[in-house]
Amino acid sequence: MKKVNLNNSKSSNGITRTHSLLLGKSITGLAAYGIITSLVVVGTSLLNYYVLTVLLIPPIVAGTLFGIGSALAVPVTFFAGYAGNRFGAPKVIVATIIISSMSYVGFALIRFMPFFGILYAIAISTDYVPQVLIPVIISQHVKEENAGKALGTVNSVGAGLAIAGTSVAGWIAHLFGFTILFFVVAGITLTSALMLGLTIVSSGNNNGSSDRVKMQRSAVKLRELLLFILKNKYLLLASFAVMILATGLFADKFYTLYAFKRFDAASYQIAFFDSLYFAVWFVSSAPVGFVSDKIGPKRVTMLGYGLMGVSLFLFPFAGTIFLLYGLYTIFSLGNALGYYIIFTGIRTVDKENASLASGIINGFTTVGVAISGPVGGFLWTNIGARNSFEIAIPTSIVAIFLLLSVKLKNEVNVSNEKQ
Repeated sequence: MKKVNLNNSKSSNGITRTHSLLLGKSITGLAAYGIITSLVVVGTSLLNYYVLTVLLIPPIVAGTLFGIGSALAVPVTFFAGYAGNRFGAPKVIVATIIISSMSYVGFALIRFMPFFGILYAIAISTDYVPQVLIPVIISQHVKEENAGKALGTVNSVGAGLAIAGTSVAGWIAHLFGFTILFFVVAGITLTSALMLGLTIVSSGNNNGSSDRVKMQRSAVKLRELLLFILKNKYLLLASFAVMILATGLFADKFYTLYAFKRFDAASYQIAFFDSLYFAVWFVSSAPVGFVSDKIGPKRVTMLGYGLMGVSLFLFPFAGTIFLLYGLYTIFSLGNALGYYIIFTGIRTVDKENASLASGIINGFTTVGVAISGPVGGFLWTNIGARNSFEIAIPTSIVAIFLLLSVKLKNEVNVSNEKQ
């Protein structure tokens, strides 16, 4: 494949820029990974539905299970950022994808709660690793003003196919059962690891563009992690913002139970929530990436947090499942925008510490998710669904307020670009 210098891909021709972006070996490998893993997708909605309605685990117990899984994901995400600096992000991603596929094999074979809980923790923690490191690969291989478009391209490819992939998963579960579904997903996940290994890992530190661009690895050691976090106050503020949001929006773990009880939703109807989620990501990823490059990831993130809070607040007012689908579409758009908290965190530190910053952001995210599981299960059981959804508004306000205080070190200066 002909090498294309992504760092010098600025052109008056938008098609040429996009073509150059896609030709980068790392970006192409990530896109291939997204394509393969999106053929059959067990989304969060369907997996939570399986736990709450098939395994018949009560919300307070299920919430604790979610929390334990996410709590164990915390050290994994921190370690992923550290390992990405030490060994290279691509190798770490491939290793964790292989581990993730084994957890789905376990889902198919084991329903005994303690062991299922361990497998769930493995699946959750390893799923976070690509979220930690894919933005890092992009930020280190693509010029800063094009990073949003690159991330949008990668997300769009996977999300486009996942629109159908989530529905396929729902129908497989409905027609053949969840055991067959989990075996299918395990095979697809292993295939994606092979594809990613043949593209990104085999390319070494070369991003398919310029020999001058290399993976920068930080000398930060694990024992210095706490000092690093405390030293970078804006990274800490961004981390607290996403942790608070993840904690307060706990209702997003139980809305499948709400839909099941209120509208008697079947597995394929629940899977449609996941299809909507990926449809929104497919449609919005490229435009959102473009907007992020223009106005900065922090503003994009704040808008996303607002949309998530408002949409969850309105869930109890949906009189039909179709209205619930509409609100979930808005929530998914907010989620797509809120994903740029990772770029926000990355741009509060020097570029050589990008992996570490991304790992810290995701680590705080999983702390929030871990807290929200048992606390959310308790609140959902004791204060009811309506009040649980209403907590989303004050949560979003607090998170947005914290982000207003964050200053980015590498934020693009829009006014200078126009000159």
